[in-house]
Amino acid sequence: MDEGGLVRSAAVAIEAASRFRGSADTLDEVLRLFLGWERADPLPEAEDLPNNGAALPDVVVSRSQASSVCKQLARQGYTRQHRFAILPSRTQPRWLLPLTDARRAIDGFELYTPYSRATRLMKALVVRVRAIGWEGWVRHSVLLAARAPLPIETLATEVTGEKHLSFAVSLGTPGPVQKVTVQVMRSDGKILGYLKMPLKSGAEQRLRHEADTIEKLQRFAKLRAHIPQLLFAGSWEGRFVVFQSAIEGEAGPVRMTERQVQEMRADILMARKMYGDAIQYYDQLLAQAPKDATASQVSALLAGRALTQGTEGVGGEQ
Repeated sequence: MDEGGLVRSAAVAIEAASRFRGSADTLDEVLRLFLGWERADPLPEAEDLPNNGAALPDVVVSRSQASSVCKQLARQGYTRQHRFAILPSRTQPRWLLPLTDARRAIDGFELYTPYSRATRLMKALVVRVRAIGWEGWVRHSVLLAARAPLPIETLATEVTGEKHLSFAVSLGTPGPVQKVTVQVMRSDGKILGYLKMPLKSGAEQRLRHEADTIEKLQRFAKLRAHIPQLLFAGSWEGRFVVFQSAIEGEAGPVRMTERQVQEMRADILMARKMYGDAIQYYDQLLAQAPKDATASQVSALLAGRALTQGTEGVGGEQ
């Protein structure tokens, strides 16, 4: 069996054994999120474009595998195109990987770290055949074609300064707090960062907490090289999203070494002492506050203590 056949067989096996149960409806929901649309907005199909001179939509979606579709849409003004391979399948999507021409084959699968033998094999095969730009392994794909830059392109360009972008998408773990992670890359595959968007309503609070935690962790000089930078956190197309940098360097081991455990414990003790001393300082000021202290002065001390106490858990147990 050739490598393409191995990839297809591995993808089928992963689909059969996967504990993640998505659906074609989930894929459509993710495409709307990627486009910055509302959940109820219909996805205009490229095959349904009017031929009578009527106004064309700004964005169309095509699920055709035919290579001629891209050229045909470009002639109609849809020059901003992003084509993705859907893994493992259209009915059970987990990842959308960018499909580019053979002259600039890129990976795009860095956002997924497999652990089981089967998933490690699948990823290794996918990365290998993608490195040569061959697309014979692709079972299902989807094309997004636009007449102007997409909102996600505009945001990524404003944050990174890069105008020529590619994307890979992880659909996340199904559930009430499911979020989508978009790996943002230059056209040569260089990772610029990761954009996280809420797919389900419960995910937005998780993303706010993640952004807040990153900001707090950045205060510790010893940790800054090991945590991402917060490039953007705020409202985008009516949703709260988080855009963070990629961490440089090689991936660490799956299990922590004894040295790493000891260093983590030392950092935790340092954080607890720092915030513990600050809380004691505010308690002392409150205890020594004069009887004629104004309400605003006491409120300021209480607010400072509350803020410090709220930050105390950063290095401690969750």
